[in-house]
Amino acid sequence: MEEQVFYAVAPGIRARKESFGLLFYNTENARLTFIRSRGLLLLAGDPAHGSILSAQPRCQAEAAQARRILDALRKKGLIREMPCTGAQ
Repeated sequence: MEEQVFYAVAPGIRARKESFGLLFYNTENARLTFIRSRGLLLLAGDPAHGSILSAQPRCQAEAAQARRILDALRKKGLIREMPCTGAQ
């Protein structure tokens, strides 16, 4: 069985939803990152993990696009991949 993961906004990073997609702000170096994802990615608050991201793809092409975006954000250190815990 494949382990499920979610993506949490990394410490020191602030994220917010915009009409074009998402805006990330790195508080350490004041760098802004714009992600043109429109409604593909959902940003939500979580009491245990802070802000978390999830994909809302409508087709396989959008799922692949979401995966590429999430991988790029992870490589830039803007999000962290976290294992899901709890009931399965």
